Amino acid sequence: YYLLVAWLPAVYADLGAPPDRAAAFFAVFNAATLPAILGFPILSDRLGSRRLPGAVAAAAFTVGSAGFVVAPLASGLAWLWPALAGAGVAGLFALGLVLPADIAPSGRVGAAAGEVLAVGDLRAAAAPVLGGAVRDLSGSFAAAMLVLPAIGLAALALSAALPEPGGRT
Repeated sequence: YYLLVAWLPAVYADLGAPPDRAAAFFAVFNAATLPAILGFPILSDRLGSRRLPGAVAAAAFTVGSAGFVVAPLASGLAWLWPALAGAGVAGLFALGLVLPADIAPSGRVGAAAGEVLAVGDLRAAAAPVLGGAVRDLSGSFAAAMLVLPAIGLAALALSAALPEPGGRT
């Protein structure tokens, strides 16, 4: 998420997209995050499963980020990639936020949530810096963007191990 928020307009600019189109793609990415960050936890609670919504979010992120790599400005599809990537990354983030409530022992949810947020945000904050360094070394964002579908595939695989609400596994 942090890499895309920091660099997505620049990625599109590097690809030759006009500034207004790069901004519009970035707006689509951000607009897709709101319903997803609200909807995925609600859906997972209604289904009584974190695994299926986790897999859907991971698949959306994987397809969207792969689209950035393979055909970022493809006619008719260019708007789909930021929508899928935004919804997917927000869904994964939201499901990650509910994990402490699912797995922490009673009375330790706050501490577990603090740990998840602190460790997760510290790691995630490095992504824009690393992405910028890769861009500086390679001359484009292509190499940094290649990592995103791999992360999506890893999240898809890990979604099968998500704990179920109420302590069910």
